[in-house]
Amino acid sequence: AADASVERATFDPVTQPAVLQFTGGTTGTPKAAVLTHFNLLTNAAQMVSWYPRLKPGCEVMLSAAPVTHAGGIGPVQNFTVQLAGELVSLPRFDPMTTLDLIEKRKITILLMAPTMAIALLEAARERSIDWSGVKCVQCGAGPVPAELKARFLQATGHWITTLYGMSETAPAVVYSPPDRMVAECTGVPLPFTEIEIRKVDDPHQRVAAGEVGEICLRGPQVMKEYWRNREATSEAFVDGFFRSGDLGLISEDGLVTVSDRLKDIIIAGGYNIYPADVENAILGHPAVREVAVIGVPDEYRGETAKAIVSLRGEERLDLDELKKFLSGRLSPMEIPTILSIVDEIPRNENMKISRLDLRELERLAPR
Repeated sequence: AADASVERATFDPVTQPAVLQFTGGTTGTPKAAVLTHFNLLTNAAQMVSWYPRLKPGCEVMLSAAPVTHAGGIGPVQNFTVQLAGELVSLPRFDPMTTLDLIEKRKITILLMAPTMAIALLEAARERSIDWSGVKCVQCGAGPVPAELKARFLQATGHWITTLYGMSETAPAVVYSPPDRMVAECTGVPLPFTEIEIRKVDDPHQRVAAGEVGEICLRGPQVMKEYWRNREATSEAFVDGFFRSGDLGLISEDGLVTVSDRLKDIIIAGGYNIYPADVENAILGHPAVREVAVIGVPDEYRGETAKAIVSLRGEERLDLDELKKFLSGRLSPMEIPTILSIVDEIPRNENMKISRLDLRELERLAPR
């Protein structure tokens, strides 16, 4: 018989931790976000609700997202389990292998980072592929420019769904609607998710519709706290809302547009430059495969925009041609004054381009 003196363990899925999810560290020192069982379960249900066409027990997802990344836990593993689906996981992303698996394993759900989508488009130019079995293509872990969506649609017949979230939110917060007329926006909040745009210099105050500020949010997927870091936890919340550290706006009809990381803004001559806007414009050039924009010191402006670009095939591009292309697409202050052509843009282990790392490489570069 069981010992009556042994106390039965108690378990509260709402408050007890399931995962210590470390942040990516792209803007500073990584912190461990405490995600509860309820955070993860709710977020999986929120994500699956976005796709009424998907059928439990019938879907096959292909992902190269690391399982240590928030995307690997939530939108990959938990999402697939919620659907009772099959998961095809690549230990390391390879575009040609991915194309083979899409056909061989009859993939219905494709989850990628923007850099992977670009690589797939390049690989697909070298071989034909049947995309008809794919039901949805999801892209997150970084900005997804409207130009990339248009390229992907033209090549594959599929429109990319944008995912926005972070480690602290288990991770999904905003998904894009299928309406291609709103491709420039990031999307709308998932069910039971509330988003407010707060003033950067006074996060207790909300901004007007259409005005840029810090994205603050609350919902059942928001973390409990940072592990053993009361100071960081206190700084991360205002009036019950989690401070994302991202800049963005909400239109009058509720569409959310993420502008950039607060720490990535380039201030040139007192003018705010959002790298994602510049990157989106540069990506429209037919020679450009991939681009990252960072701020670098400038004696006259204080900072200026530098574009790090990888090119498609044997294409060529110089700064004068780029400036000419961007004239009329960007303001004169936004147009990069420095261009660096590279074979591959450096990225971290999660396949994300880290502007923090690029700025550090720039700082250490010989003069």
